[in-house]
Amino acid sequence: MAEIIQFTPRRDADVRENLAEFIRRCRFDLTVFDKNLAWEENNWPSAGVSFGNMEHKTRILSPDNAMKQPFIEFAKAYLRYQQGHKPTTVKQEITALKCLERALILSFGRADISDLNIAILDSAASIAREQFSSGNAYHSGRELARLALFVSEKHLITGCFDWKNPNCRPTDTVRTGEKARENREKKLPDEEALDALVEIFASKP
Repeated sequence: MAEIIQFTPRRDADVRENLAEFIRRCRFDLTVFDKNLAWEENNWPSAGVSFGNMEHKTRILSPDNAMKQPFIEFAKAYLRYQQGHKPTTVKQEITALKCLERALILSFGRADISDLNIAILDSAASIAREQFSSGNAYHSGRELARLALFVSEKHLITGCFDWKNPNCRPTDTVRTGEKARENREKKLPDEEALDALVEIFASKP
């Protein structure tokens, strides 16, 4: 079984110190994705992920399209920690991290999680809407909100963000419940229209 840790920040420590300790513990103390995980590699076959940026479109990750330092160190730590506590088949954290890195670089010319703020989160959510389907944009925004809460609670950044996902959830084609029934009934033709259709078909030879 993979080794899981609960990271507890030091409230008397600088956020940089907490961030460095978080990354160190995720690198050396966790065994999620394999205790012999090659942390320094940007492709983790055992996890089924690559730490590529928004330009990474192919199966093979080139060095030019890898996430930049120091952001990539946080990205690796964050993914390993979250997947240890709540493993998923589809690792939506990666998509959100790609958008966040792009937003940081566009705003500051560098990728450093310490620069995170509300404007960056809004920009990352906007990038998700531009780059992905509405469904993926929604999930990316949800993961961004989860990340913002995490780094705030763990004292990894300066400030505390109560940020909500601005990307709307796509309307499902199949829903249940009273409201869904009402919506379906609204789309049905009224009785007069149905009677008219019956008369048309009845008059045909």
